[in-house]
Amino acid sequence: MRPAYQGLIQQIDDRLGLLWDQLERLGRWQDTLIVFTADHGDFLGDHWLGEKEQFYDTVQNVPLIVYDPSPEADVTRGSAQQSMVSAVDVVPTVLDALGLPPADHRIEGRSLLDLTRARNAGNWRDFVVSELDYAYRGARVALGRHPGECRAWMVRDARWKYVH
Repeated sequence: MRPAYQGLIQQIDDRLGLLWDQLERLGRWQDTLIVFTADHGDFLGDHWLGEKEQFYDTVQNVPLIVYDPSPEADVTRGSAQQSMVSAVDVVPTVLDALGLPPADHRIEGRSLLDLTRARNAGNWRDFVVSELDYAYRGARVALGRHPGECRAWMVRDARWKYVH
């Protein structure tokens, strides 16, 4: 299973290399914001499980890579951060890059450009939240639950994880 997965990662790496080369050839590398992430990880057999269910760190910790072409990001360029970020931060990031205000009453995330440009990054976020809908899984039937009752939540901070 792992060799096949590693092959898929290599394929993504190769294709992204072609995309980066094309952006460079077109002269767009220096004005293109790139956000690379995934919606979930994969067990790859860890815990004797496959795919993506549950709240193990193997599934919850996914890459989120931001290339911010702005000179303001030079201060953090090439660095890795351990900040608590989430998929809800992607839309505010794109809006920020476009100079558009987020609809605060509808958007929960924060612009990742605060991190790439080291602005207001000191007080980023103390925790992240994840949700799971298992209404379509066999567990719903085994537990005798109505589909509307098949929700689970996780709150994670730097040290602890609470699952409900």
